[in-house]
Amino acid sequence: MSDFTFDGNRKKFLYGMMAVGVVCLILTFLTDHTPGHMRFWSNFLHNSAFFTGISFISLFFLAAAITAWGGWYVAFKRVVEAFTLFLPVGLVLMLIVAAGIWGHFHHLYHWADPEAVA
Repeated sequence: MSDFTFDGNRKKFLYGMMAVGVVCLILTFLTDHTPGHMRFWSNFLHNSAFFTGISFISLFFLAAAITAWGGWYVAFKRVVEAFTLFLPVGLVLMLIVAAGIWGHFHHLYHWADPEAVA
């Protein structure tokens, strides 16, 4: 079995795509004219919940397969383990959303706005 290594061109391409993603994230925040940047924060929440959910499901799948002494999952065990590596990143992303809600940087939900509810 051979190891996969990234050559210089692939690294440049991946770093370039990461830079494009960060620029698009910043542009979404800057061009969002809704009060409190609602579109940005709702997209941030949905993406964080989606990818963190996939990570949790893969962790559950891995735990269930190990607990059941299943030998059939060995073929794609590394892929599932790689999905679970997103959990710390997902935790940080969810903490950013929670800090924004608790710190009143945004009102992601209309019932969290004291002026709208009262």
